[in-house]
Amino acid sequence: MWQNHPVRISGEPTTNEHHEPRLGVPPPTRVRRDGAVTTIEQESRTAKQRLAFAERAIFAVLAAGLLVVPVILGSGLDTFRLPKELIFRGEAIVLVMLAVFWLTSRRRTWTFARRPEFLLTAAVVVWCLVTTATSTNRALSIDSLITILAAAVIFIATCMAAQAATLIAVDVLMIACCANAILVILQELKIWTPFPSSPETATHYGSVALLGNANDVGTYLVVPAIAAIVIAVTARGLRRWIYTGVGIVLVAGIAASGTRTALGALLAALIVFALSHSRRAAMVVGAIIILLALVILSPSTSMGRGVRELAEAVAHRDYQHLFSERLPPFLSALDMARDHPLVGVGPGCFKYHYMAYRVGLRGRYPDPWLHGFAMNWGEVHNDHLQVAAETGLPGYALFLLAIGIGSGIVGRRRARAGASSPEATFARAFRWPLATALFVICLAQFPLEIAAPRLVILTLGALCVTWSSDDRPLHSVREHPSRLAQSLVAALLLRTAALVAAGYAIDQLCVAPYRGNLILREVTARSLLAQSLDDRRATEIAHTNLHDLDQAASGRRLDPAWYLLYGTNCEILGRWTEAAATYTNALRIDDRPEIYVNRGLVRLHLGQTDLAVSDLATAARFDPSVLYQLEGELRARVAAAASSR
Repeated sequence: MWQNHPVRISGEPTTNEHHEPRLGVPPPTRVRRDGAVTTIEQESRTAKQRLAFAERAIFAVLAAGLLVVPVILGSGLDTFRLPKELIFRGEAIVLVMLAVFWLTSRRRTWTFARRPEFLLTAAVVVWCLVTTATSTNRALSIDSLITILAAAVIFIATCMAAQAATLIAVDVLMIACCANAILVILQELKIWTPFPSSPETATHYGSVALLGNANDVGTYLVVPAIAAIVIAVTARGLRRWIYTGVGIVLVAGIAASGTRTALGALLAALIVFALSHSRRAAMVVGAIIILLALVILSPSTSMGRGVRELAEAVAHRDYQHLFSERLPPFLSALDMARDHPLVGVGPGCFKYHYMAYRVGLRGRYPDPWLHGFAMNWGEVHNDHLQVAAETGLPGYALFLLAIGIGSGIVGRRRARAGASSPEATFARAFRWPLATALFVICLAQFPLEIAAPRLVILTLGALCVTWSSDDRPLHSVREHPSRLAQSLVAALLLRTAALVAAGYAIDQLCVAPYRGNLILREVTARSLLAQSLDDRRATEIAHTNLHDLDQAASGRRLDPAWYLLYGTNCEILGRWTEAAATYTNALRIDDRPEIYVNRGLVRLHLGQTDLAVSDLATAARFDPSVLYQLEGELRARVAAAASSR
């Protein structure tokens, strides 16, 4: 899909017209590294030669991922994020399978060379393997490692595909971006939403597009919006006008989402673009800033109200609203990085340690800094701090190095002499704004932890670093078979093994978790129903629920909801010892106050009063409202135990 010819720009000669260059006007040339001089027309004609089957298949998978991941919805307990994450993993699995097909192909047009971005990707994978091995909770880290490996595969595959891709690759990416931007605008204006009406959809919190959260929408749109603006400035003819409209839609989508960090990242990146490019870029950026200023100054817009609340919070030193109640997770992640500076607590382990660190903040930091939701934050909402807390300072250094390579500060390669292709022109203009936007958005959001923003960042970053040097190899119709491809039997065996392994991996890592997610939704609904029924009917439902949860166990054993539901249904059946054991197992994958409360109440039924008081006091230290769920002497004992530490 991506290797199609570029859109013909109005005023450019057709292919036939190129055969007869105008008298006295030599065709633009380029000097190759081997000293040969070629025309851009010759390179373009060569690059459009038919790709190998595996290469065309990789193009199709990458394009499908860009179209599907940002818009896919599920019908399970997690409607938005989980289906996207599973499709992201599935894409990577299929790409690994196709890589085996490519390696065993007799005809290949892409080349794999040692490049800074590939070396960095390898270093990231190796370091994540080290931090997983030393993790404080290896089960959680292995799950996060799968996502990291999937991201590495998609990034490398996109870099390889970029050798033959044109700006049509960016066109494909923009389709899902525009769909989400248009939808969030319609939702914010209360014109239309695809979701059932509820009290939430009547407010700004209903402006979630197909991503499930308004902040996710802004985080997802900011980098594509900058790319659209850069293309609108650097392209010519029809493409320039198309991307002018795309840029307007995406910027409007960011404004509709009300994501202040995305707005800050957009403005910072555009200012960098204006300063580093041209007078035309400065004029375009100035016009955008004026339009955004009108939105910000209007008290009727979500963005305008948000900025006013932010200014008021600064004036009154209201840290709770200034940081959107995220200062406690910020400080907790900072303490984790301080306690584990070399290897961190392990990928994906911030949520496992947050409760203990959150309680430990008291007495170490001023009380006004610690006000916020009494909830167990799953993410820091700051990828700078999360990377440092989970992978240590070396991991954070690799994160900064990735931004440096993306911007061209590190690993810059000398560009070819002569005229630049449209792809190279775009990439060179986009690299600094991309790096700026990524650095800023990660200060108060977590795009690396969400599938849709992660995918667009990986894709645009890979296109940028490949196109920016304009050093894409000239394709040849000659065969370049590998040693594996020369043996038909070996090639068939490897391809068969790849197909079988890919099918098994997709079943275990994608299908099973999604099936479990569907079961959790059904069990949740039945568990709520059982609490209002007589004992006989409730017992029947509980037995059914436990049977279904056992079926979902393989795909959801790292989900606290599975344990909470299993323990609840054990309680309905009076299986108190099994319920207590279930909650204990839950605490091995997530330290949450509600799990301590449930286990404490179960231990009361078992006559283990001292252990029950200990569990309830642990929960009350994190969330004092737990005390209001207790009565009489039990409440007094728990309050005394909670205040004793």
